[in-house]
Amino acid sequence: MAPGRDAVVDGGHGAALGRGAGTDAAPRRDVDADAGSGADVIPGPGVDPLLDRALRQVPGPDLSVSTLTTLLVDSRYGPVIGLQPVPDSPAALVAAVHARHGKASEAAGYGRGRTIAAASRLAMLERLERSGSEALVSSARPVRAAYRQLPGRALDPRRLGDLAPEQYEHPSCRVDPFSPDDVLRWIPAQVWGTGEHCWVPLEAGSYHVHPEPRPGQRWGRVLYESSNGCALGATLDEAALHALLELLERDAFLLTWWAGRPVPRIDWSSVTDPTTVELRAAMRRAGYEVDLLVLTRDVPVPAVWALARNPRSSDKYSLTTAAAHPDPAEAVRAAVAELAPLVLGDVVAPSPERARRLRTDRWNVTDLDHHIEWYSVPEAAAAFEPYLTGPSVALAEAFPRSPLRGAATLGQARRLLLGMLAEAGMDEVLVVDQTGREHRAAGLRAVRVLVPGSVPLAFGFAHQRVLGLPRLLAAAGRQELSLDRLTVHPFP
Repeated sequence: MAPGRDAVVDGGHGAALGRGAGTDAAPRRDVDADAGSGADVIPGPGVDPLLDRALRQVPGPDLSVSTLTTLLVDSRYGPVIGLQPVPDSPAALVAAVHARHGKASEAAGYGRGRTIAAASRLAMLERLERSGSEALVSSARPVRAAYRQLPGRALDPRRLGDLAPEQYEHPSCRVDPFSPDDVLRWIPAQVWGTGEHCWVPLEAGSYHVHPEPRPGQRWGRVLYESSNGCALGATLDEAALHALLELLERDAFLLTWWAGRPVPRIDWSSVTDPTTVELRAAMRRAGYEVDLLVLTRDVPVPAVWALARNPRSSDKYSLTTAAAHPDPAEAVRAAVAELAPLVLGDVVAPSPERARRLRTDRWNVTDLDHHIEWYSVPEAAAAFEPYLTGPSVALAEAFPRSPLRGAATLGQARRLLLGMLAEAGMDEVLVVDQTGREHRAAGLRAVRVLVPGSVPLAFGFAHQRVLGLPRLLAAAGRQELSLDRLTVHPFP
């Protein structure tokens, strides 16, 4: 695992795929790396907490490095057995190494910041976020039933996007077509803002779900998920707010990618944050040009695509990151801060030979790493041309609306987001509680959010759920989205 990327787990083999929520595993922007630890007091029932600049409620739990280290780090038993700085990174980058089956395993969280302490704090928080998916599976007592048999409200998983018949039939596909009569595992979720209960498939809430096939099924699951839309917070509401911002970032990217049209490009002369400017200069010295492309579409939350390209590189031609934040300058900073370690460090090491073998057939793309390798060679250059001919705009003009930036309380932020989503045709947000023992010990809650109608981030060409999504068709300007025209996305 390494920073800047989401996680998926192959439930059939129990193996981690890629560098594992999204940010991310991506160092998420769930908790500001340089924010103070806050207080260890949570507002009581009926109180609408104030939000700080990082959209964190105040007061909040004590998330200082010392507190998190005491809770999580034990060199013998874990869950984190050590914090390891990543060498040759352009900023402080730390990996939280965890224990699996009694021995050291891959990093389960990465953090970056202006200091090693700030990066260590984020690495531990990301480890906590990642553990939510595992905690849900270990504690869940799912109801085994057919969709038609469930009492009360239930989510038809096809509302989260569906696959074409050719995808279901391909050997690399790891899910079954949904049938209302097939027995699946279901868990409760909450409708954000109302608290109403809704049944969702177990695999919708966790990317650690193992197959459980029933008669007539290959896998016993209907979704193959990543860590997209997972986050931490002092309360379920706060965690859901940040999980939703991440989901909207990826939704905006995929709407833009599959639309295949020019988008505005942010003029670098209007970017004034010193850290952002310094990181761009470091990447340019290494031969990379960085474009900042505007992703925001029908949901007015500023979202930015940071695209680095180096025509002289034989193995890292291009790298992609994205970020969303109510403050456009913060969205740019976050996207560039996530991009720089991938460009300048050794956390991404694609193989040109493997990349060229992959590029002979889209169906060869079966996991997260393949998406990066597909675009790691110069032969991928033409894929980016449709997006790069848009107008150049100043940062202040790129996002004329950002209503969420004015949110002063958590309740106000929730109402604003729900209103913006409803205007875009997404009328509900479902919140799956992933909170486990480790989260409660830290005074945190862990969630995954699901937004029917949004474009899901999935890995493997056979798992791209693009059917049944009206917003995607509208963005692409088509009556239907043909599988023949579907391209491999570069999002890591």
